[in-house]
Amino acid sequence: MGVNPAIRLMSDKTFVEFWQHVDYFMAARMKIFGLLLMLSILISLLLLIVNRHHTGTAPIFIMAAALATNIADLVFVLNVNHLLNHLIQSWSLYGKWKVVKAFDMRKFMISSFVVVLIRVGCEKKPVNRNYQFLFIQ
Repeated sequence: MGVNPAIRLMSDKTFVEFWQHVDYFMAARMKIFGLLLMLSILISLLLLIVNRHHTGTAPIFIMAAALATNIADLVFVLNVNHLLNHLIQSWSLYGKWKVVKAFDMRKFMISSFVVVLIRVGCEKKPVNRNYQFLFIQ
């Protein structure tokens, strides 16, 4: 939401009404999708560790970084965004800019992770095109 310029243009009343609706649906979905995302990253990391002799260590470090980013995002959401959501749910009209700032911080965190992935991807190392490691033998 932090990259959505429309939020910055909304009146406070419109923003609060919009956010209450968004928060309701996000809270319902993230209980399921957040857990699925965390589990899929964790399972992928475990499979890469088990098959490290085929994959090498770079994918393990990248997946571990993804897991760390996901955990950091979860901690940030629970410590900052969750409190702001309660503020907005109480119809306080002073929470709009705090929410925009919080989402800008999340955008920065995720962008930083993407930059690291791009940097690792740009290294001139031979790529293992043998996809047999996906199947445990």
